[in-house]
Amino acid sequence: MYARGPTGTSNAVDALLHVCSRRIVTLNYDRSLEIRAAELGVECESLVLATEATRAIEALAAEAVRDKLVVIHAHGVATEPSTIVLDGDGYSSLLSAPYVNVFLWLLPIHSRLLFVGTQLDELHILEQLIRLRFLNKRHLLVASRSVANELLNAPRSPLVPDRFLVLVRGYDDHADLVPLVELLAPPPEPEPVAPAAAGAVFATVGLTPPTDYVETMMVEKREPEDDDFRASYLAALGLRSPVALEQVAAVGTRTLIEGLPGSGKSTLLLEIGSRLPEQIVARRLRGPRLDLIGDPKLLLRRWLDSAEAFRAEESRDQARLDTDVFHFLIDGLDEVPYPQQAQAVARIIEVAAAHPVHSFTVASRTIPAIEEFPRPEWLRVALAPTAKWRQAYLEKRGVGWDQLVEAVPLLHDLRGLLELPFFLSQTVDLYEQGALAEAGDLLSLVSRFVDAALRTLEQTLPSTAIRRWLRQLALAILLAGRSELTLEEIAMSLPADFVDYGDAAAVAERLVSAPLLRADGDRRYSFVHRILGEALAAEALLDVDPEQSGILDVAAPVVTDRIRGLRTDWLVPITLVAATSERWRQALAGRDPLAAARAIPTDAPLDERQRAARLIWDLYVEWRIWISDYRRLTIVEDESVLARLLATEGLEELHAEIRAAASSDVREESGNAVRVLATLGDRTIEPQLRHILETSDDYVLRRIAGLAARDLRLDALFYVIAHRALHPAEDTEAQDLTYAALDLATLDDLVMLAIRAAERGGTAIDILSYAIQGRISAQDELAVLRAWASRREEPMTRERSRIFELLPGLRLDDESVAESVIFVAGSWRVKSDELNELIRQQQDAAASAAIKLYDLKVAHAFELGWIIEQVDPERLVKAGAPAVLIESKHALDERKRR
Repeated sequence: MYARGPTGTSNAVDALLHVCSRRIVTLNYDRSLEIRAAELGVECESLVLATEATRAIEALAAEAVRDKLVVIHAHGVATEPSTIVLDGDGYSSLLSAPYVNVFLWLLPIHSRLLFVGTQLDELHILEQLIRLRFLNKRHLLVASRSVANELLNAPRSPLVPDRFLVLVRGYDDHADLVPLVELLAPPPEPEPVAPAAAGAVFATVGLTPPTDYVETMMVEKREPEDDDFRASYLAALGLRSPVALEQVAAVGTRTLIEGLPGSGKSTLLLEIGSRLPEQIVARRLRGPRLDLIGDPKLLLRRWLDSAEAFRAEESRDQARLDTDVFHFLIDGLDEVPYPQQAQAVARIIEVAAAHPVHSFTVASRTIPAIEEFPRPEWLRVALAPTAKWRQAYLEKRGVGWDQLVEAVPLLHDLRGLLELPFFLSQTVDLYEQGALAEAGDLLSLVSRFVDAALRTLEQTLPSTAIRRWLRQLALAILLAGRSELTLEEIAMSLPADFVDYGDAAAVAERLVSAPLLRADGDRRYSFVHRILGEALAAEALLDVDPEQSGILDVAAPVVTDRIRGLRTDWLVPITLVAATSERWRQALAGRDPLAAARAIPTDAPLDERQRAARLIWDLYVEWRIWISDYRRLTIVEDESVLARLLATEGLEELHAEIRAAASSDVREESGNAVRVLATLGDRTIEPQLRHILETSDDYVLRRIAGLAARDLRLDALFYVIAHRALHPAEDTEAQDLTYAALDLATLDDLVMLAIRAAERGGTAIDILSYAIQGRISAQDELAVLRAWASRREEPMTRERSRIFELLPGLRLDDESVAESVIFVAGSWRVKSDELNELIRQQQDAAASAAIKLYDLKVAHAFELGWIIEQVDPERLVKAGAPAVLIESKHALDERKRR
């Protein structure tokens, strides 16, 4: 959209005439664009919105043929004075025309907008950008430096990027627009060229994004206390929009990408660099190689010398900085030595400010220095790999999560770790090589992860020595009862022979850059996942004697015959080492027989397996307590230990006993049996589960049975589970059984369940309202909202806005659809220009919706005023509206006349 440009022409205008979108909406009154197009031989169609609205709307349609330039004069032309919009009356007339709303709605729906030569103070355009911000499209406004500063910083400025999704960039001279606009032109036809003379070229990036790359969710971090979990949680709730890759790769952006070690920061930078169009010169820089001394205006030239290109044979010509648009991708900022990190951040900020035309994207794990990147000039983004990302990645690799778990059931313990790309890719690689099952126990598998992570250090530090030190460090943390260490403590813990590798502080800073450790505040570090530290500690324990070392006196003290046993904080590492070492297992059995039973491996002799399984089951029968403890890993969770042992040969008698216990009158015994058998995958218990769900008065047992049916994929139990979810005894039952029903439902079942839940209200619809989004059609989701709106109940904010998000996918020319939309909006009292226009176009539907809302007592007459004031009185009468609505309509019309 172009406004207040030079009358006549300029190089920027010439470039605009060749934009690949072939569409320009101008707020100017002159036809200088068309005149210049004729001079250059550019085929051009000129339209005036006030008189040629239908054709203008057709030109903006997604399917419109773009074989010629179309210039649309939104505020009229001087040669037709009646079309000009100058004052308040003109704007009122413009905005009251139905076609204008449609035009403004289509504009950002199908396009990304570049605003040139305007301060974007047209309120009707701003309002539309607010209304359609759920599209998550970023638009760009370029203006003179002074105007851009005013728009970004002045208190009166309405251009808040989070609200309008408009990026603002300034230029020093009108001529600076030319290279920007030229980027929007189609690439020129390739011409055969002679081989270039040999000359200095950039080194090419040696790495490429993996072919199985799946984009990780990026979420904006708006506050310093935001972390990847909080940001991704807000995005999942619909309270914060994910950041699209295109937003980071756009021209003129400044972006800081944060993420845990192994979360895919480096891979993302490679993906961005590989995706950028040829008009953008992409360069990759390593943080530790940045020169930090010099004038910011000149420093970028030195950085360019150490950069790598994404395309082969690119000329190392520094003059291109003045003629081309670059995107600098700076990786490993956290690998800069700690004392220099703050200086590196300051230099990057200053260099980026001195080169506003170029883009800068920086990737780093969380370090204190990155808090200096200023908002909103720098978009702060957290990489937030999620279970959804993990599923998408596995689909791309052609592997199912169930296949991985079948190969190594203990992967359930690593769900959190395997949401990080580094560790999940390692797992899939092992699976494809046939080596995953060979890993056997959890200790062996985690050991392989550690090996892979240490390979990143092997170029400068020997992995064998580092591994030995890490084991001792993990054991020391465990003995101290801590979860993190400062950088200074890490440096002090280094063995004496590490002195040969350099200064202790510098070595420590290099060590914490491996994907095993994460920052937990100012110069404090912990293992990126607790299981890594516990596995390393277990490796250290394998080298010591359990009794002579005194470790068991700390981990499993014996105070008296009744006060003894394995401490909770030592549960996992001791179980890991006991499962591997018979010596440790025997020593542990003298102090805590149950803990030793949990550590029995599946290849142990039959009598050991029988004794261990019998000990665990009989203790729970005697104690009459629930077996499950969701706080524990499955390797030490008794239902999983029992299932693992029952899956081996020779335990058929105990298996049959537990199957019979599923029908026990003792609630704990029955529930424990169901849990164990569901974990084992025993589908023969379907009759017992149905009996519990249909007849039991114990809602805890019903929850256990419903979740077991879900885990066993017993689809035939869907309807009884759905019934219990809609008629729960308490909120926890509603939650568990709704999630169970959700996982078992077909699409048709899901629509039915959501509508029934909406009609009843409560916990089930709170869960389903989010879960159905994107899984069922817009038409079916509208039916759910309609059922929900039939009760006078206040929904959450995200449900209120959902009706607007559904509009593009609905056939609003269908009267029944229009009536449902208006009904929902009337019940929840949400308004918009689109809804007002729909009411004016669908008068009968609006009248019917208003009458039903009133008859159902969902809305009072005065609350329906905004609907009926737009409906002709005769339509209300014809629809059989009650007298109170007719009277309200007449009163509203009379107030208007006055």
